[in-house]
Amino acid sequence: MKKETPIIPAIINQYVDDCAFLWLLRASAVNEPHCNLDDLAKLDQRVDAALGGIRIAGSPAWEMCLQALEKEEPGEVFQAALLAFESGKGDQIDYVISKGAHTLENLKALVSALGWIPFKKIESMLHSMANANADPYRYLSIAAYAVHRADPGEILNQAIHDPYPLIQARAIRAVGELKRQDLKPDLEEFFHCDNEANRFWSAWSSILLGNLSLINNLLPFFVMDSPHFERTLQLSLRALDVPTAQSWLQSLSQFPDTLRHLLIGAGIIGDPMYIPWIIKQMADQEVARVAGEAFSMITGVDLEEHNFEADWPEGLETGPTEDPKDPNVAMDPDEDLPWPEPALVSLWWKANKSNFIEGTRYLAGSPITEPHCRNILKTGNQRQRAAAALELAIRNPKEPVFNVRAPGKRQKKSLGV
Repeated sequence: MKKETPIIPAIINQYVDDCAFLWLLRASAVNEPHCNLDDLAKLDQRVDAALGGIRIAGSPAWEMCLQALEKEEPGEVFQAALLAFESGKGDQIDYVISKGAHTLENLKALVSALGWIPFKKIESMLHSMANANADPYRYLSIAAYAVHRADPGEILNQAIHDPYPLIQARAIRAVGELKRQDLKPDLEEFFHCDNEANRFWSAWSSILLGNLSLINNLLPFFVMDSPHFERTLQLSLRALDVPTAQSWLQSLSQFPDTLRHLLIGAGIIGDPMYIPWIIKQMADQEVARVAGEAFSMITGVDLEEHNFEADWPEGLETGPTEDPKDPNVAMDPDEDLPWPEPALVSLWWKANKSNFIEGTRYLAGSPITEPHCRNILKTGNQRQRAAAALELAIRNPKEPVFNVRAPGKRQKKSLGV
């Protein structure tokens, strides 16, 4: 008679803790400048290894996941949701969704769990969820179809008119992500509606569907106090011709505290005309690292590989401190960016500027073309890859937006690497 593998609670508990923690690392890594596709795939393997340990342990591990779920934190929601969705057991799925549907961060974790599982294994479940009476189920269905870049057909037609605002906005966004050209006319009813999110996503999706004449619909969101400003910056400056993009960016300079976004915008436009100004901003501690990234976005120069890094400025503290009385609790947004050494960067530019043509848009060292963007999807860091995916989406109105946040192994297969 075959002996059962003994269950050691301490080891199971370690798998549960590791899985939640590693998923949080992974959720951050998809946006980080030092992470590429290989790094993402390796991190995914670590998450899968922890999940494998939990699966092998069976019921005792599920009970520990439920205990961890009481924290109602995203990492714990992700692992419990993934196990529940894989099981197909309605009571487990219902319970996990009930614990995770109350905050946007936990909703993202639920969507991530559905995105982790191969689409064929959850397709019938998503179809059933799309027809559920409970709002979170319909939202998760549409979001999961979108992250898998799988066309839900008539389900999406219904979802863009769903009475639940969060579902409606997610569906309108999915129209652009999936390039549903047949729904282009349906977007028009949201251009001037009362719901700000619907106005934004209808403009965003319309542009990705090829309606570049509607670019001015994004102008109301091209202000720093808009919750959609970052996405507007990324899309509009790529969709506009270079002179108009420069004009839009220049309009930001009349407002205070916009230097950071002016530098990001210069990197998005990619015109080497900005390089001397970008190098000058590297002397400003507040924006030096952002300037370094803008320089790299245009030229493709990796500051670390070229040894163009400066030492951390003496006495400078960023992000939250250990002082409980310090009101600053925001993380340093540039934590993973290198400090550039302006003198070395300037020398490189003097030697290489003849290789760049003003008025031409560059991304990671080369003019922005479709073949170059497809290569960046294979070789670039996550921010460069996201930029390349958006550039390709603008150029190909019928091709779904490439999902640079999908499981690394799945992305590699799609890219043939």
